[in-house]
Amino acid sequence: MKAKSVRAFVSSVALVIGLVVLASPAFAQVAFTVSSLPQQSRFEGITETMGAVQATNNGAAGTIKNGSSVTVLYSGTIVAPGTAAQQQSVLSCSGIAGCAVAGTVTIGSVSGGQLTISFSADTAVPNGAFILVSQVRINVNSLGAATTTVTATLSGTSAAPQTNPLTFTNATVPVAAIVNPALAVTIAANVTPMQTCAIAASPFTITVTERYPAALTQKSDEANFTPGSYTVANGTSVVVTFTGVPSGLAIASTAATGPLGFTALAIVSTGPTSTLTFTFPTTGGSTSAVDTSTLSFSQASRTPV
Repeated sequence: MKAKSVRAFVSSVALVIGLVVLASPAFAQVAFTVSSLPQQSRFEGITETMGAVQATNNGAAGTIKNGSSVTVLYSGTIVAPGTAAQQQSVLSCSGIAGCAVAGTVTIGSVSGGQLTISFSADTAVPNGAFILVSQVRINVNSLGAATTTVTATLSGTSAAPQTNPLTFTNATVPVAAIVNPALAVTIAANVTPMQTCAIAASPFTITVTERYPAALTQKSDEANFTPGSYTVANGTSVVVTFTGVPSGLAIASTAATGPLGFTALAIVSTGPTSTLTFTFPTTGGSTSAVDTSTLSFSQASRTPV
């Protein structure tokens, strides 16, 4: 009778211990849901601004452990910001402490299409808190004419994957729809074959129309797109190229009308044949409406022959 009681007691203790072992892992998982705000970008662009990417903790509060990282992988090459402060400015947080240049949640590296967010301390992530990556520029032109979308894919590496895993729902999101070409171009009249003998002036016009608002931008517009992450040197330019121009033939841009702020200029062929390139920087226009401007040209021999 006594032995039976002892066996029952031992069995009860073993059962309790078994239950305690089964209940012991206390998970502090952070389960992010990824969303984005994609925007249009020019196929011709080599430093195009991408839409914002947001990873939100829609689950229970959790902790990202010291030594963990989050990777944002773009489908194109990132144009790396110049300084540490500019690099850090692509990252912002809500409800998460330490997002700063000298903080504990920082942009650890930018290489190729990959941007890494590093955590150098245990970081609490309450429900509703989020990480936002924006103001990133990508070389869209290098993706090729067949590419129509730029994407970003988020993943995480946890320093304690058993107790503090990082997960991402809807991990791949679009960040840009590529418009190719970014401009619609029309010529008002056919240009007749050009000879080296004296000819009367022959006018023609080229009209450029944006295929989406902000296809053509000023320096100030570009600076406003990425105010913290990049130093902008210039806006866009329209380049008009004439090939096989005979020696002595002058092609002049006689007028430029419309809101884009182009300025007329003249170039003379030095032959025997030349490629004449006219560059028209954008100095006007709106980023919220489609703009059209017309370039007027005239071709004639510089002096009678």
